[in-house]
Amino acid sequence: SYRAFADAGVPTVKHTTSGSIAEGWLSREYKVYARGDDSGCRGQGIKVVSSRTEFPSDALIYTRGFPIAREFRVYVWRDIILSTFEKKKPLGVELDDDVRACDDWLYCRNNLDPYPSGMLISCLAACKSLGLDFVGVDVALDSNDNICVFECNSAPWLSSKVAGQLAAQIKKAYP
Repeated sequence: SYRAFADAGVPTVKHTTSGSIAEGWLSREYKVYARGDDSGCRGQGIKVVSSRTEFPSDALIYTRGFPIAREFRVYVWRDIILSTFEKKKPLGVELDDDVRACDDWLYCRNNLDPYPSGMLISCLAACKSLGLDFVGVDVALDSNDNICVFECNSAPWLSSKVAGQLAAQIKKAYP
């Protein structure tokens, strides 16, 4: 995916299969994410490395940390943005079916602060670069609104609203 993103001009994380390059990132005080398994979901198979003593030399791929200020999940159908959710800390309120929640975060769809339009353009380009019709794009901004696409999930969690939007698009495409 990272090669396809780079070829399409999609901003993404620095990545390598070289342990020595990843160790160089550590020496410059970046976090390194080492993926030892390429079939995991929800972070399975990823080790966050912040020192050489815990560095796995046998990872399949290493990515350099990106300084996340805001994180999003953007649902894309071909050349259409279906919905944008922002990852936020819960405020102890009752959640409805259109919000995905975990123990310490949730994805919110309403009342989002403005974000750069380039973020959505990058999500569309990421989907297209992989030749997929539908994805949930994990994307982040740093404190200067620089964009970083982490991945495209081809089988993401769907709220009832996004599932309805997707179904409507599929019906249009395949009447």
